[in-house]
Amino acid sequence: MVRAAARYLCITGGEIMARKRKPRAQTGRAREYKFEIGAYSPGTIPLATLSEYLKDLAALFGEDKFVHFDRLEEGSTTAIVAVEVEAEPKVRKRLRAVKRKDGPPEAMRAAKNIDDRLRMDNTDGAVIDPVESNLLYFPGVERKVETEYGPLKQAGTIDGVPIVVGGEDEIVSVHLEDQQGHRYICRADRGIAADIGKYLFTHTIRVEGVGRWVRRADGQWYMVGFRIRSFRELPSMSVRDAVQRFRDIPADWKKLADPLGELRRFKQKREM
Repeated sequence: MVRAAARYLCITGGEIMARKRKPRAQTGRAREYKFEIGAYSPGTIPLATLSEYLKDLAALFGEDKFVHFDRLEEGSTTAIVAVEVEAEPKVRKRLRAVKRKDGPPEAMRAAKNIDDRLRMDNTDGAVIDPVESNLLYFPGVERKVETEYGPLKQAGTIDGVPIVVGGEDEIVSVHLEDQQGHRYICRADRGIAADIGKYLFTHTIRVEGVGRWVRRADGQWYMVGFRIRSFRELPSMSVRDAVQRFRDIPADWKKLADPLGELRRFKQKREM
């Protein structure tokens, strides 16, 4: 897309000027989408800035072979993107998914990059569809930023295998790793840490204590510290033993001759 952009841009006297061109009507081969940036103009937007926007715009739209940069419109900076008709349904579906916050990872990253860049440029932006409907809005500078809170203290537990135990002070580091590979940096006095060290790399333990938490600007809570007060070893259990334990849980449905049939009949009654 950057190479395509160069065909319609000429650099004169250090300024970037959009080549004058009349707007084209929608054709049967391609539909025109607009990406509006509420800042700059075709004659003032830096080429590097435009290139970054176009790069993320390509990732946002997807369908590389069927989506093309066409031109910049005069006035405020508006990039015209031509989407070939055979790919338009997929592009619209992708953009709507991004709007719902459940688009493909690369499209969601591109949308975030665009919004962050608009915020840095002190403006907002939007993707406009061929019938002039605001398909996707980027608040940019208008985006509400969550206030950071904390740190707050809360009692809790952490399960994991000790992978680091040590330090020179009276309170030393204890690092735990859970089954998903997440690591937790904790602290404990030497006596507790020495006992935990017996399980280093070998057994899962459950530590109890008080965590320190902060809510960052993205709205997510993060643990920034955990003081261990006590711990206990968790019993090792094979998959077979775990399944058998679930099977041993008392339940009335186990007495039914056809539990799945009963479930279907119950569902049909609920839908009537």
